[in-house]
Amino acid sequence: MNNQLNEFEVIQNAAIGAHVFYEFIKRYENSNKDKLGPLLPFMFPVLPIVFTKEYAEQIANRNFKIGSFYKVITLDNSFFINIVPKMQELSETTYKALGLSFSSKILTYDKENSRIYTGRRVNILKSSELSKPYQNIIKSSQRLGSWFAQLKDDEIISYFNLNF
Repeated sequence: MNNQLNEFEVIQNAAIGAHVFYEFIKRYENSNKDKLGPLLPFMFPVLPIVFTKEYAEQIANRNFKIGSFYKVITLDNSFFINIVPKMQELSETTYKALGLSFSSKILTYDKENSRIYTGRRVNILKSSELSKPYQNIIKSSQRLGSWFAQLKDDEIISYFNLNF
């Protein structure tokens, strides 16, 4: 029974992660002046940030301007210190969520430029139909998508210590 519960939680987190990635990338594409999707490694900080209740709550009601990103990271001096180990802890969930996103075709991967794009359009529940914590997760993923699109690739790589 315990294994079934853990498996269910993993599947649920992967499904929520796929929804998070869809919203993140949709906003990233809309906020990027060249309409590019994010680089694949940029996905790894997303779930650790939005699945951390304190960060999701801090981010969810911010605006989409890049200044809000800087305000969030200056509010918590340990923001980046905490995110790097969480990226490692949630890497399996990140891979499963990406796999689910690609297999369901809500996201596509462009091998030539290593960028991810939204795939087929999906109708997801209205925000009002989601629980408050889930709303915070989705809202924070949308803001992250916008903020990441406004940053230079090398800034994101540096902030989150991404190696690829």
